[in-house]
Amino acid sequence: MSKKLVIASWGDPSAWKSVTYIDGEDSSQNPRKIASISSLRLLAEKFSDIQKFYVLVQDSIVFTTLKRINDECKECGQKINAYITAERGEAVWLNEPISTYEELVKKVKDYTSCILDRLGIRNHEVFILPSNLRTSINVQPSPHFTSF
Repeated sequence: MSKKLVIASWGDPSAWKSVTYIDGEDSSQNPRKIASISSLRLLAEKFSDIQKFYVLVQDSIVFTTLKRINDECKECGQKINAYITAERGEAVWLNEPISTYEELVKKVKDYTSCILDRLGIRNHEVFILPSNLRTSINVQPSPHFTSF
């Protein structure tokens, strides 16, 4: 019996819109259709024998620019106390200071795991990749993330 693993690299999921993924290999009259912000949900439902989803994300995904945030990320941002509403949009942004890089990694893992859970991806592991942690935002957040 072979083991199935999925490795996915994610950018910033906060602005992803829900689309309908269609299983092109389904030859029946009613192909499988899944509405989601990520194709991982279709894979999870199609292949019940996937043992693990490995998701790689940059540590900067909790510092986004102003835009319209999707519901999955909005709820998960609020769970890690990271969310800003401004006149011209919304942003995922840490609302409390963090003093170590380990704290940032934990926040990003918690945020990403929450999104995966909301998508129905239970058997996942999140890997955090370092970025340059630069972002631009036209509101007044305190740049605590640069203090370590």
